[in-house]
Amino acid sequence: MNRRRLESTSLAVAAVLLALGSAAGVAYVWQISPLPTALLSLLVTIAVACALSLLCIRRLLATRGATATEFRQLHADQAGQRQQAQRALAMSELKLREVISIMPMTLFIKDPESRMLMMNKAAEQQFGFDFSVVSGNNAHTMFPPEQMAVFLANDRAAFAKGELVIQENLTFSHSHNENRVLQTFKKPIFDAVTGEPDFLICMSVDTTDRKRAEQALQASCLQLRQLMAHLDAAKDETHRRLAAAIHDELGQNLIALKIDIEMLHTRAGDRHPRLRGKAGHALDTVNASIGSVRAIINELHPNTLALGLTAALEWLVGQFEAHSGIATTLSVSGADAGGQDPRRTAGLFYIVRETLIDILQHARAMQVEVTVAFRVEQLAITIVDDGVVSAQRAAGDGGGFGLRGIGERVAVLGGQMLVERRGGGAGTSVVILMPAATGAVELAVAE
Repeated sequence: MNRRRLESTSLAVAAVLLALGSAAGVAYVWQISPLPTALLSLLVTIAVACALSLLCIRRLLATRGATATEFRQLHADQAGQRQQAQRALAMSELKLREVISIMPMTLFIKDPESRMLMMNKAAEQQFGFDFSVVSGNNAHTMFPPEQMAVFLANDRAAFAKGELVIQENLTFSHSHNENRVLQTFKKPIFDAVTGEPDFLICMSVDTTDRKRAEQALQASCLQLRQLMAHLDAAKDETHRRLAAAIHDELGQNLIALKIDIEMLHTRAGDRHPRLRGKAGHALDTVNASIGSVRAIINELHPNTLALGLTAALEWLVGQFEAHSGIATTLSVSGADAGGQDPRRTAGLFYIVRETLIDILQHARAMQVEVTVAFRVEQLAITIVDDGVVSAQRAAGDGGGFGLRGIGERVAVLGGQMLVERRGGGAGTSVVILMPAATGAVELAVAE
């Protein structure tokens, strides 16, 4: 800036000296030898023009200096802004890398040729190797060839589809030294100008432990159902033996005692009225005992089960209506193709009985309809009541088995139970769907 100021000042001084020198020269020449007026005017005009030219040059130099100063200032401002933007970009990239590095979910980025561009710490821990090992390549040395072929095909499919793709792959983990099940999310990114593939964002979640836990839970549920089926079969067999023993021992003894008392009652006649009266009371007691024994036998193992499901349900509906006072009807359509399976018949009988007991305890119903439909591939039992919708029925409160427990018993037999709670006091509908094939119990336990 000092140099330009010196140049401008020198030009101004030169212009003044040129004008003064020209004037002095003209005066001196005029004194020596007078010149024509026209020539003198021309010399004066030339001198003035030179001086003005020097002044214009000085002004141009000053303007150039000001323009150069503004340009330097603008360049300095732009350089500062550029540096500030670069620092902000570097800080933003640093923050992004730090956030990515501490993410618990596996994240890695590939280019259109499936070469690794980035991996976070979670990815390194999941796969069991550092990013430096696979940087710039497709990690083909770190996975079995068959898995690598699947990875590359999935990458191409993601770019071809152009949107988020969710897949489940079997991936070898060096940290676990085993194949792990990974659920992978792949999102392709394309160049905004050319539309060409730019890179592929990949995230994955290791679902191996969850799947193993689910399998263990399913195995545990299967074992519980097997245990329930075994306990039900053992309980039913025990009840059958007890009913048979009571019928054969206690029932026969009571029948014999009844016959003796009847003979005593007959022989006493009119000659021994007191003895006849006592024999009559004893006979009534024996008859009541025989009725109680029959009721106990039917409670343990109804004899009608030997006649098939339809006969057993007809007896059950009649007994339920007689003891509860609830109007109960039974409708049967089709033929029982599995009637020869005693375990299946007993299981369905007890399921319907538990459902009726549950209605009696919680629904406060006035009417119950039981519908049995024997189909080619399915047996459908529908139990509809007009009682209240109670939450206790689902929980099994009040000493009943509960709809939840009944559903488990249905599942043991290989079927399913659907419960529809109707609003407005319309009651509850319980639909039991069972396979029609014989041997459903064994199939359900073995699945």
